[in-house]
Order: sequence, then structure tokens, then C-alpha cells
Amino acid sequence: MSTELLRNELASSIGFLPPDQIQGVLSAFDRASSGYDIERKKLDLIPLDGIPEAVKHFIASKAIANCSPKSVAQYRYKLINFFNEVRKPFTDITTNDIRIYLYNYKETHKVSDHTAEHTRSILFNFFQWCVDNEYLIRVHRLTSRISIG
Repeated sequence: MSTELLRNELASSIGFLPPDQIQGVLSAFDRASSGYDIERKKLDLIPLDGIPEAVKHFIASKAIANCSPKSVAQYRYKLINFFNEVRKPFTDITTNDIRIYLYNYKETHKVSDHTAEHTRSILFNFFQWCVDNEYLIRVHRLTSRISIG
């Protein structure tokens, strides 16, 4: 979201103020926001259509296991991105698919090793959960040994 769009949203949300006060708030906003790039946070729910049932069940299990809403959202976001990117049946995904995804993710998004490791950890936890809950016969063992750095 550009600064101008945010400025317009701000103006409409304080529309109950007298015009001179609105102008003062907007001037203060303009001064404070100069030099910043502002973009809208993506808070929309990501539909789970076309995503393996195991992902839906995994997300539900995290939601009821006292994970914070932020953590559940991270699991959901990362797994949906993974499956949308890999575009293979869930049972056909290989360790190499995961490696390629992580490499492309790191290169495309220019993320730190820590962020890439967090993504790898989410994938590993998901696939381990799938084994533990008999969605898969075995875990992709190499997932836990993939080097990010």
C-alpha cells in the first residue's frame, strides 16, 4: 500500500474531526511517514481449497494444541505456499522437492538463513506429523538434515 492510500484511509477514519484538525493530523502523518516504504499487511485468510486434507488437519491440530494464533497462521501460510509452489500430489513429494523449494524460496525472497531454517522446520514438523498420524508411511528423513547456509 502506498503512503497515499494509507493517508486516504487515515483521513476517512478520522472524518468525525473538524476539517482543520484532519488537516493537522494528515500533515503530521506526512512528516512522520516521509522516507518510509509502507505496504499493506496480508491478513486475508488463505483458502485451503486444493490443499491436501493432511494440511487442513495439521493446521487444526496446531490450533487446538495451544499454539498462538500467529504461529498457526505461519504454519498455514508456509504450507500453503509450499504446496502451491511444488504442485505435486502430497504423497509424491520427495526430499529433493523440498530442497529445491527451500533454495528457490531463499533466493526469490532474499530471506536470512534463520527465516529459511524456520520454513524448513515447519515443513519437517508437518511431514513428521503426517508420519505420526499415518498420513505417510515414513518421514522424509533428509528434511531434518538440509543445510540452509
